[in-house]
Amino acid sequence: MHARRVAVVGGGIGGLTAALLLARTGVRVILLERHPAPTDAGTALGLYPNGLAVLHGLGLGEALGEMGFQVRRAVFAIDGHAVTNLSFPDFGAGLDHALVLTRGGLSRVLLDAIAATGGVEVRHGHRVVGATPDGHLDVRGPGGATCELQADLVIGADGVHSRVRASGHFHPRLVRTRSVAMRMLITWQPTSASIGEHWGRYGIAIASPVHGGTAYVAFGASRGRLKAALERRDLVALCEAGAALLPEAGDALAGINLDDAVVTPIETVRCRCWTDGRLVLLGDAAHAMTPHLGQGANSALLDAAALVLALSSEPSLATALRAYVARRRWPVTWIQRASRLHCFVSESCTLPGLRQVRDAVVGRLVHLDGSLIRAIQQEDPAAVYGAVRGLAHRS
Repeated sequence: MHARRVAVVGGGIGGLTAALLLARTGVRVILLERHPAPTDAGTALGLYPNGLAVLHGLGLGEALGEMGFQVRRAVFAIDGHAVTNLSFPDFGAGLDHALVLTRGGLSRVLLDAIAATGGVEVRHGHRVVGATPDGHLDVRGPGGATCELQADLVIGADGVHSRVRASGHFHPRLVRTRSVAMRMLITWQPTSASIGEHWGRYGIAIASPVHGGTAYVAFGASRGRLKAALERRDLVALCEAGAALLPEAGDALAGINLDDAVVTPIETVRCRCWTDGRLVLLGDAAHAMTPHLGQGANSALLDAAALVLALSSEPSLATALRAYVARRRWPVTWIQRASRLHCFVSESCTLPGLRQVRDAVVGRLVHLDGSLIRAIQQEDPAAVYGAVRGLAHRS
């Protein structure tokens, strides 16, 4: 490993996974996270076989399974009527399902694994204010105290508004889309034990059980009544539009507290470069995408694995970073474009007449077999699992 001291900026899913993988290979890691303590913000997420392959390879499958809900089918519905019900393909190595769990739960599992492994200094409440291509970091800690750090490699895993990216020459394009999303956990038990994607005249809804009578629900809209309700946090209008998308959740939606919901405009990021000297980006910092294919967190997990695998196998830091970018850029660019198209079709093509044509065409396409689920995996999950497992067990 050419980088013996690595600074990981950002304690989200991608940053925690990269830190854990690096520690498992004997690298000294300092993890800088701006929040003062681990947080449960962000409600829930779905881990698909590609993301699970990384985490199972790290030996975290059992711990994750205890706090999440295994989903083996995906339901697609239009105007409240199920169009198709797809089974998740079996990729081998137990990767035949998705797992829905809270972001806080996943973070806790990763932090516990980091603590058990050792070799990672976790600093919460530390914000990076500047970075240079030679690996120098300016950091502001609790109370405004400042310090400087020097690393062989700086991994920018600090999200859509990355400070590492802003400090280097990555030539980013940050786009604020028309879409607004709302994510929340509600007390509700869906009748279908599956991930449900629901289209209607107002936009799109995603719903899945999580655990203990709790469900994860997300709404997305780019125009019309639902978008206005989300932007204004209008509970009455939200319940009306939401119940049209998720009829069986109508009563549960009426009882929600909007203070517990996460409402955000959707922004995307595309970078001409992912590296600048000793600076490298992963996850949303490099390629934030719309959430419509459920691949944001999964892509960050794949990034972390690909980066550490390249660092452990290439003859120099420069060639390792080039190998990482070559491996990940095309798959994630394809997913990013497909997710943006999904967003446009599901949220903008909702006018009368146009919507009926859209629904007829999409209704035919989704009757395909598990190839739709296979297409979004980016890499073969079983191969990723084997590579990460080999890396994670290397002393």
